[in-house]
Amino acid sequence: MSNLPDRLKQYHTTKYHHEMFTDKAHLADDEVDLVNFALNKEWTNPKFKLRHFVGDAQITPFSKLRQWILEIKSREEQIERMEYETQKIELDMQIERRNADSTDDPLIKKKFELEILRMEREYTISKRRMHDYYLERQQLVDLTKELLDSPEGKTSDGRSLLEVFDTQEEDEYEKEYWTNRLAKQASMDMIFYGRINAGNMDAICMLPSDQQGEVLQLCYNYAGQNQALQQQIQQNVEESLNLGFRDTQDLVVPMIKQQTEIEEEN
Repeated sequence: MSNLPDRLKQYHTTKYHHEMFTDKAHLADDEVDLVNFALNKEWTNPKFKLRHFVGDAQITPFSKLRQWILEIKSREEQIERMEYETQKIELDMQIERRNADSTDDPLIKKKFELEILRMEREYTISKRRMHDYYLERQQLVDLTKELLDSPEGKTSDGRSLLEVFDTQEEDEYEKEYWTNRLAKQASMDMIFYGRINAGNMDAICMLPSDQQGEVLQLCYNYAGQNQALQQQIQQNVEESLNLGFRDTQDLVVPMIKQQTEIEEEN
């Protein structure tokens, strides 16, 4: 598996550094530095976000794999477009330089040079954006390989989940996905509202009768386990507070305490 920290280091040592070129007259030196930092910060989706809120949001291993493959496809298409754009900008700059060299009119020359300056900035921005796509593509490839190398990335008979794509088996994995997806959605209804809402119940009723029962069984199991876990956590917190501990992640109480201390001092 590739080394993400090494790629980040390589990313930050790239020569495509974008310096602020707008009017700086009203900015202090440290403020200019802040703007330059913002311009050159890497803004790709973090690997944590891609893992848990893109992949894990799909619930089942197969649907997770399918989503990451779709994301890789999307990044690759973006890279193709960006590589084309950067090559086109390079060619346009060569044409503009030739035009600037071929005229003796100082105003026309200055116009060509201004256009070249715009293109150079656009080129740098495009190259940096393309580097972002490269980095994000690599993170998605890493996550996909990580899944395929794990037990989750295998079928029940030990084959790679990649072998399921474009076969009749894919429909069975789709069935598994919707069983778990609807069960999760229905369980959220149960936890927060005490009943399954009409939309989710209508979707469940569209399934074959045996699958409906499986969905509802999973729904009540998940909701019951979640509620039991919440009750246990609440009991642990209450016991901790009764013993005088203040190591819980509590934002409101410290703020109130601080305000009370200020009032007492006054």
